[in-house]
Amino acid sequence: MNLDYSPEYRAERRYITELKAKLEHSLFKEDLLITNLSISGVQMKCSQALVSTLAAELGRSTPQAPLQVTIHMDIPTPTQKTCNLKLQCNLVYSRRLSRDRYLIGAQFSRLEDSDKQALANYMEKFGKIL
Repeated sequence: MNLDYSPEYRAERRYITELKAKLEHSLFKEDLLITNLSISGVQMKCSQALVSTLAAELGRSTPQAPLQVTIHMDIPTPTQKTCNLKLQCNLVYSRRLSRDRYLIGAQFSRLEDSDKQALANYMEKFGKIL
């Protein structure tokens, strides 16, 4: 299964990370791992089961109306323990890593100024450039 609508060319620098997150859609919530992020989107490692579930939903989406999901994650901050983010995203690709592991990519479709600032602070203080 391939979710590619178009290649992703992030305009922003990507940072390597290992952040636990939840991917939410109207029909499911699934735990996954964010492997890299930028101010414009994320790459996540997930199971084949999740990709199969997403494939079923993709039948109703198009490049003009991509599958939208919400990512919930806590990121460390310099001043607090964590900052909880709830980010609206469009899925843009999937890539098979192994028999039952996949990478999926999502572009932020809406990013509040406070979330953008929290991500920028996280990447500046804790990020490793990809």
